[in-house]
Amino acid sequence: MLHIRKSIRLKNWDYGGKAMYFVTIDIENKKRILGEVKNGIMELSEIGMMVEKVIIGFPNYFLLELGKFIVMPDHIHLIIGMGWDGVGADFNIRPGIGMGREWNPARTAISLGELVGRFKIFSTNQYIKGVKEKNWPRFDKRLWQRNYYERIIRNKSDLLRVERYIMENPVNFGKIKDV
Repeated sequence: MLHIRKSIRLKNWDYGGKAMYFVTIDIENKKRILGEVKNGIMELSEIGMMVEKVIIGFPNYFLLELGKFIVMPDHIHLIIGMGWDGVGADFNIRPGIGMGREWNPARTAISLGELVGRFKIFSTNQYIKGVKEKNWPRFDKRLWQRNYYERIIRNKSDLLRVERYIMENPVNFGKIKDV
């Protein structure tokens, strides 16, 4: 029997428009390769540091602002403001990321799905380089889970709740199922 995938995205929502999202992307098969939580503190592996570097670099190429994020052992959580050009962004940017960046006329608008796809491609290519040059463990078929989870952040109280969830994620790792 043919399995037909059902989209989990909102039908009439413009994922290319100006909006804030809480995004979760999982490693395929929940393999814990990005680091480990020790005493409630996330300690990144070399692979996790590479993923963090990829995340931090994306606002240099696309019209987006990066809010709080965390790289966990088997997944990442991010707050992303899509379509922001750095003017009028009304959420807390991580210190040193986003707003302090020099203007880059080459930054382009991109939809959330395209951004996640490019993140997966770029980080997977960096990972393959690490397999060849640094003897990182090989992965079977794909590094990242096929899909991703996203939730629209609709107001300041929702934003504050998601930020708290992200920052407390290492302490609660393994205890929390959903936001």
